[in-house]
Amino acid sequence: MKTRLIHLIPIAVGLITFQVCVGMKYVDPWNIDLISSGINVDPYAGYVAWLFYRGSPWGFPLGANPNYGLEVASSLVYSDSIPLMAIPAKLLAQFTDAEIQYFGIWLLFCFLCQSKISWDLIGAYTRSIFFRIITSILFSTLPIFLWRIQAHFSLAGQFLVVYAIKLSFDPRGMRHQRGNWILLLSVSALVHPYFLAICGFMFLVRLIQEYVNKWISLKFALISAANCLFIVTVVATLVAGYSFKSSNSMIGTSVEYGTYRFNWLSPLAPNGWSAFLSAFELPNTNFETFSYLGIGVYSLIAITIVILIEKGTAFERVRNYRVILIGLIAITFLAGTNRVAVGKWELLLPIPEQLKHLLSVFSASARFAWPILYALVFFSVLVLVRLDSTFIVAAILIVGTSAQLVDINKGIVDIKSRLNESNYSANFASLDESTWEALKEKYNYIRVPLKGRESYGFPTLPLIANRFGFETNSVYFGRIDKENESRSNLLYRKAVNLGVFEPKTIYVINEEDIIDHLDEKPSIRGRLILVDGYRLLTP
Repeated sequence: MKTRLIHLIPIAVGLITFQVCVGMKYVDPWNIDLISSGINVDPYAGYVAWLFYRGSPWGFPLGANPNYGLEVASSLVYSDSIPLMAIPAKLLAQFTDAEIQYFGIWLLFCFLCQSKISWDLIGAYTRSIFFRIITSILFSTLPIFLWRIQAHFSLAGQFLVVYAIKLSFDPRGMRHQRGNWILLLSVSALVHPYFLAICGFMFLVRLIQEYVNKWISLKFALISAANCLFIVTVVATLVAGYSFKSSNSMIGTSVEYGTYRFNWLSPLAPNGWSAFLSAFELPNTNFETFSYLGIGVYSLIAITIVILIEKGTAFERVRNYRVILIGLIAITFLAGTNRVAVGKWELLLPIPEQLKHLLSVFSASARFAWPILYALVFFSVLVLVRLDSTFIVAAILIVGTSAQLVDINKGIVDIKSRLNESNYSANFASLDESTWEALKEKYNYIRVPLKGRESYGFPTLPLIANRFGFETNSVYFGRIDKENESRSNLLYRKAVNLGVFEPKTIYVINEEDIIDHLDEKPSIRGRLILVDGYRLLTP
């Protein structure tokens, strides 16, 4: 009984940190304000797609979302909708007509898993409850984890990366952990493609390490890789709805490999999250470059480095995991890309154009730095807890954790402030409902011009479309099929330029030159109406 109660401690840590950083009220599926709390429109991407998915018939694959996007419709996995949550939520949503969201439950789940997995990670090396609690607190409040609450709810699932690290350094071999790896990769595929890529890489590195150590035979390694690849492919394609054409849609665009790269000094750029370090701007700063860990963590890392230098022979202990360590370094270089950036200094390393196109699938390559960042936190705590002087180690961890929480408090306060000020209903505050209802009696579709992954009017226009029962191509996808995008724009241009209209379709006019063009066609110009700030062509 006592052992079982001990394992409730990390759950308590996760609940407390979630309450402090987010708030239990957002677990309520009927509290939609969470969606409008982001620093950009990204949180709407997953939610808007979910609204259309909820109202669509079941299809195959299960994550297919045919009513969202018209020609460019794809699946949940390309809209940050988290198929792992959206598919069961669709089953439950039939019991209510109200708008609901599952992202609050997902965030709570992420905090709980982040705490529990880190508890187990360090628990393999120490029985101290105190040391495990400290580790859970540190992992549950890392800025790179909390940062995603502001925009990418799906990417708050970084417990998957922590679990990959746990399996990578687990003393038990692949013969005992193969099932856990398959489960990890399957869940990753149902959360976000980047988690699948990161965890898949860690799986292959661990497999190679075991073969190099002669823990497994080449035959067993190949069979394990094949089994895992088969099961994960089935989950990715038949459940989540991955598509090769959509996945590689960044190739040949301006958003290429290196656009959102890891800057090697970005861990030192707090971007307003530090009470101790003054902010400094990195060139080409964007949401993905944020890699700050916190002053408390950096203090622990510094102490760890000193300890390792003094002991010297401590490096011998990692011999059995040298391939994994090389892998961590390699994936970090992948995050930095061939456009190496160290602060303001940059170096362009030429790579074959074909390789560059292939790697452009991962335009937000900075995310590949997560494994080594989490590994640094883990190793720092591990080195400390293995020391003989429990009192000194406890003092170091208490001071370090306290400094960490004080340091990152401003970032947490900013998140809570946006949450408290968010108001989802503002999207419909001055809606001309009677006009939209009248339009729905004659039209079924709302068509807009597409510009890559984004479209005109997002997110308000698709929210209006969903509320009144229209289908629309006003979307925001992480990836979009380029051929279908071209086809969608062709249909739009045929209508506004040539007057070739589709049945029951409204066209949103957003450019003045098109208005001027329509002036030359009085019969069409007379069909323009203004509704809630949108110029609608109603043929």
